[in-house]
Amino acid sequence: MVLASSLITYFVATKTGGNVDQHQYMTLRRELEHVKDSQNRIIDSLNKKKANETVAQQMEETRLRDMLNRIQGSKIILTFPDQYTPFCFPIKVDSMREDLSSEKLEDRVRKMQHELMK
Repeated sequence: MVLASSLITYFVATKTGGNVDQHQYMTLRRELEHVKDSQNRIIDSLNKKKANETVAQQMEETRLRDMLNRIQGSKIILTFPDQYTPFCFPIKVDSMREDLSSEKLEDRVRKMQHELMK
């Protein structure tokens, strides 16, 4: 409250030349209280947001660590399928874009799909 009084006194001294009545003083004081309340709400909101971000980050770190531990403990099995797998198909199509050919990419993809359906 001492700070509020000091700010009001400073404002009155600089803006009005020190001439202020009781009503003006109370109005300035009320406006300053509104500003302080707004400032406190903003600070509280920012603190809550930061706390939520910290919790989310910690949860993501835990999930990532758990996943890496699962991968490390897993057995890797290499297979060599006779045809393209569903996960491989988009990668293969993407690499076909770089291949030079007189056929359109769409035609080559349709051809691949037809071969896979056999």
